[in-house]
Amino acid sequence: MEELSRQLNESLEKAAELLKRLREGLAVFKEEAELPKITAKRRAALGQQFNDQLNERLRDLQATLTETATLSQNLLQALPPTEGILTGDLVKGFRSIVDNIQRDARDPAKGDVGATLQSLDVEIKGFIALQQNEARIITPTLARAADPGQLSTIRLAFGAIPVLRPEDGDEAIQ
Repeated sequence: MEELSRQLNESLEKAAELLKRLREGLAVFKEEAELPKITAKRRAALGQQFNDQLNERLRDLQATLTETATLSQNLLQALPPTEGILTGDLVKGFRSIVDNIQRDARDPAKGDVGATLQSLDVEIKGFIALQQNEARIITPTLARAADPGQLSTIRLAFGAIPVLRPEDGDEAIQ
């Protein structure tokens, strides 16, 4: 994939250089054609020369842009497909983050002051899709660009719930 990215970048740079040369050729033509003492015959020859150069450079630019489009498609196809994230897996992932942060507060070292995370708010933009009777969140990627107005906003709010430590033989009370 890195090789495709490098080739795409080179192709885009080549296209930019060809466009720059087209603009420079136009500037030279205009400058020479506007000289006060130029004959009509010379002006026609300059026009024909510019037209020939323009056509040649446009063919080069078209070939480069076609190559660039092909490389871009190849790069998009090389990206790994994503099937979306199960909403339950997403919630479990953030819960484990909160648990890990709170673990230090639950079991402080001797002499430490306990500190904890009281809440965590998460906002995700993506498509909500029902696949195999499960809701999945599909986020945009390079291969799957999306209009921001079409995306759903999923807001998750996590908060700490106190758990009383059980005495010997008792179950935890929540």
